[in-house]
Amino acid sequence: MLSPGCLISSDSAVEHYNTILSVILEKHAPSIHHQIVIRPNTEWFTFEMKAAKGVCMKLERQYNRTGLTVHQDMYKHERNQLHLIGEKVEVSYYNRKIEPTSNQKDLFRLIASISGSSPVQHLPQSSDSKTLTDRIAKFFVVKIDNIRNAVESITPESLPVYQHPEIQQPLTTFGLLSEQDIDKLLGSI
Repeated sequence: MLSPGCLISSDSAVEHYNTILSVILEKHAPSIHHQIVIRPNTEWFTFEMKAAKGVCMKLERQYNRTGLTVHQDMYKHERNQLHLIGEKVEVSYYNRKIEPTSNQKDLFRLIASISGSSPVQHLPQSSDSKTLTDRIAKFFVVKIDNIRNAVESITPESLPVYQHPEIQQPLTTFGLLSEQDIDKLLGSI
């Protein structure tokens, strides 16, 4: 404690006041630290599930308080019901999201967004972009050289000879088609 006649600066007086106040607060109302986990919203969680979860938690507390087998059975039954409701609601939610997809690209994009996966980079790792572009260019130059060498090494004798099938009955005339014949042909497609 400072005596009333002691001369100190205003900064040190404020610091002393804050120190004394912090000690008193810590003694009578100690600070409590809680870790809060922030989770993303589950879009398929409904009010029906919230109500069932509340009933389940109430029965669990009752079973923990009493320890009776009947309360345990009630709790297990409600827990199983909650699990079934959750599965049903989740499946219907994802079915509603998947049904309107029109093609595979949209479907894979939806699956990636649901699973939280990020697009995979298919380029090789490199610290320098010039080195990376040179490696890619060299890869394609080698590929093209290999194709050219393979084509140049082919001789006419090594190619298979195509044998035309023998014509049994040559076509000499074409008949006209009626409207019904065209409809029949188009209907069979």
